[in-house]
Amino acid sequence: MSLQGARELVASALGGTPYVARALELMDVAAHGASDEAVAVWTERDDAVHAVALVGLVSGAVGAGRVHLMVGHDPHIVDRACDVLRAMGARFAMAEWPDDATFAPAVEMLRTAGFREVGRIPDFYRAGTAQVFLRRDL
Repeated sequence: MSLQGARELVASALGGTPYVARALELMDVAAHGASDEAVAVWTERDDAVHAVALVGLVSGAVGAGRVHLMVGHDPHIVDRACDVLRAMGARFAMAEWPDDATFAPAVEMLRTAGFREVGRIPDFYRAGTAQVFLRRDL
């Protein structure tokens, strides 16, 4: 599979949500390899992409990594994403996401893999939808 398969999974998983446009924009940045702020990581099985993570370093910060996005069904994607961030020089990873049903499976995978909630902003995305901050030391 290719980066195109990863992009298709992101489009499928987030289609119809307010998050799809930014996710595909980050996938395009990752596809061009022009920035360490967006790198695509994915897992494959039987010639199909099963999970995708978009990760990168936080511009202007020393050793801060970010998990921009995670979709799909493979618990190994969290460790793969963290391995990539660690190799890029990150000392910790943050995931700053909507507390929205769209991301509930990914948040559960992150928590299972050692990410802990370190903050939240109520009504950030819209009334009733907070922004949640999860962190894991690498």
